[in-house]
Amino acid sequence: MAQPVPQPARHRLAYRARGYARAGLLACALAAALASPLHAQKTDVVTLKNGDRITGEVKKLERGLLEYKTDDMGTIYVDWNKIARLTSRNYFEVELESGRKYFGALDESGEDGKMVVSLAVSDTVDILPVVRITRIKTTFWSRLGGYVDLGFSYAKANKNVQFSTSAEVRYRGRKFYGSLAGESYFQSQTGSEGTSRNSLTFTLQRYLGNKWALGGNVRFEQNQEQQLDSRFSIGAAGWRAAVQTNRVVLLLLAGVQASSEKFVGGSAHFSAELAAGYDFSLFKFHNPKTDITSTLHLYGSMTDFGRFRFDFDVRLKYELFKDFYLGVTFFDKFDSRPGTVEGGVSNDLGTTLSIGYSF
Repeated sequence: MAQPVPQPARHRLAYRARGYARAGLLACALAAALASPLHAQKTDVVTLKNGDRITGEVKKLERGLLEYKTDDMGTIYVDWNKIARLTSRNYFEVELESGRKYFGALDESGEDGKMVVSLAVSDTVDILPVVRITRIKTTFWSRLGGYVDLGFSYAKANKNVQFSTSAEVRYRGRKFYGSLAGESYFQSQTGSEGTSRNSLTFTLQRYLGNKWALGGNVRFEQNQEQQLDSRFSIGAAGWRAAVQTNRVVLLLLAGVQASSEKFVGGSAHFSAELAAGYDFSLFKFHNPKTDITSTLHLYGSMTDFGRFRFDFDVRLKYELFKDFYLGVTFFDKFDSRPGTVEGGVSNDLGTTLSIGYSF
């Protein structure tokens, strides 16, 4: 038969039990607090013009599409023109077509077609002129984007082989934009020498506000068709966003460039040039998604009077399925004085067909 527990001992056991219970509750609360960020409910709200409300998390707005993460539907992309209201507790950089920027959380506006950006003060802006929303304090990796293209063709009759590849990685921060882009093209066929073209360009820009940016680039080029063994260039330029909407972007640029060039049969020599040009983009996001981009960069020599060059290309991307697309590119590289011996051609032009992936 069990012996009864003395009264003082019962009090000590009860006290210990209550202590263990409190410790257990505290541990559970601490675990819940630590776990809550991992399973926090998404509280951002998008209200569409048809009255539908979607709860989720705003990731970014770019090129007319709002990237929005939901619990039930995963990540979706909403046409910016279909949004009536948008709220979020997180902090963002909001940029308008005019180039003006606002920073803060996205508060309830109380009116369709309006958005309130609140930090120290609150600013009410129209939704439609907003062209970019970037999450503040996002990680470095989340600010990266780019593409990879691969193209290949073969003709058995003359054993004509063409191979092309191009890629670009872009970073966009609050104050800086950077990109690393490269391309390579090779062609060979029976009875003729093969030809190749390669380039690698690093660009860095500093945003100045009101659609202006200042920066520079470093570039390497090689082009057998124009007898160019190598060209190492470093340049500085100013950029101006002449047009900036959710469908069209037109950047104008002007600057200077210094190069070390080496052509077939010659030695390396110094070249200084004035530079000007444009970068143009047109977006269509209704299925199928289509992008058209074009660049034209003009160079006038200051050390070889009368020499003139330009690089021109047009690139069409047609989405096959999510993030994968068919690409067609037309290019024309012109040099009024190509090479140092006979055989160099002024225009190196062509068309490439490729399959690509964007991220």
